[in-house]
Amino acid sequence: MPKSMSAGDYRTKCTIQRATDSVNDIQEPVLTWNTHATRYCRLVPSNGFEFQQAMQTTGNLRGIIRMRSDSVTRGIKCKDRIVIGTDTYNIEAVYDETAHRKEMVIWFRSQDE
Repeated sequence: MPKSMSAGDYRTKCTIQRATDSVNDIQEPVLTWNTHATRYCRLVPSNGFEFQQAMQTTGNLRGIIRMRSDSVTRGIKCKDRIVIGTDTYNIEAVYDETAHRKEMVIWFRSQDE
């Protein structure tokens, strides 16, 4: 049986962004990210490492983000992304862990990857 959720579990402010396709002044395609929703969540990193690429150290982080389920969070897609502070995370999977519409689980990887 899953542990019950308390308000203190969700302390981190997450911004869910959704991309919009448009064109610029010279008709080139441009991807624009807009805020879809802002929710409080819990960030649970599962692993991370640094590696050298083209003489630069690049970080890599994977893990899960948990947030309360509502009509907006149930609509999060893998094409969306999550911003926490100055860090941006690409969404790999989204699901309702208990299937009771209580908590959404979002698997992520850092945008640097």
